[in-house]
Amino acid sequence: IRNRGEYSTVISQSPQFFVERLTGWGADSAFGAQVALRSEVGPESLLSAEDKVSIVSKLLAEYGLAEGDCVAYGDSTSDIPLFGKLPNTVAVNASPRVRELATIEYEGSDLRGAYVLGRGLL
Repeated sequence: IRNRGEYSTVISQSPQFFVERLTGWGADSAFGAQVALRSEVGPESLLSAEDKVSIVSKLLAEYGLAEGDCVAYGDSTSDIPLFGKLPNTVAVNASPRVRELATIEYEGSDLRGAYVLGRGLL
């Protein structure tokens, strides 16, 4: 991904301490729920579906990219607003509603296959 001058970002409702580990595997950035072990979790700690859209908008501006230069991969209803915003979307082992909104679908266990499908949209 980086060899092609591309960026990858993980935006998840999973805890930040979990998703940030993906930066060690090559993701340029990671955004997750701001929760700590053994602490109370309130709605303000979680990433909303709208937060995902805001994060992507900020990153596109930061990198000087257009929406059409971006591919979103998603599986759950929290990805619906993002799939409504971006023209290139891949449903990955997704819920039926997300599959309906996606440009293309991937079912399987090798995420490299999903990446290849998404790369083909650009």
